[in-house]
Amino acid sequence: MTTRMARAGAACALSLLALSACTGEQEELQQWMEQQKREVKPNVQPLSAPKKFDPQPYVALSGVDPFSPQKLTPSILGRLAQDALYYHEGPTQPIPQDQPRYSHQMNITAGIRKTGPWTTCLSGLIATQAVNSRFYLDRQGNVSVFHEKTGLIITGANSKRQPELAD
Repeated sequence: MTTRMARAGAACALSLLALSACTGEQEELQQWMEQQKREVKPNVQPLSAPKKFDPQPYVALSGVDPFSPQKLTPSILGRLAQDALYYHEGPTQPIPQDQPRYSHQMNITAGIRKTGPWTTCLSGLIATQAVNSRFYLDRQGNVSVFHEKTGLIITGANSKRQPELAD
């Protein structure tokens, strides 16, 4: 039992020695903090005076109602009907042609390729007049080169019966 007491006494003495060392470090820290308080001056910018709030009238009430007959023109009604007809539930995704790189070969002799801002379209379709029908494909664009910033650069559009469409 005496060895236990001796060990406990030694542990207590070591604890007191450690605590006395801490008080010296604590005092040094307190002195440094006091020195910093004396030397460092805060630099706080004063707040500017509050500005007077100037209320604005709500002008949307004096405008035309978006559902009035003045606004609902036939073209807008057509777009609304088209939107309702082709609406599908679910998340929307960009069309493939909006991707930076896109290429599509059709089952017929036609295709489209997009690389960066450039889009090229090639078509080998021949527009012949239907024998038993008055409907036929007249306007044809065999080659088209398009740039996002410049727009349509080259077009091979052709139209026999509507030359104004062949730009």
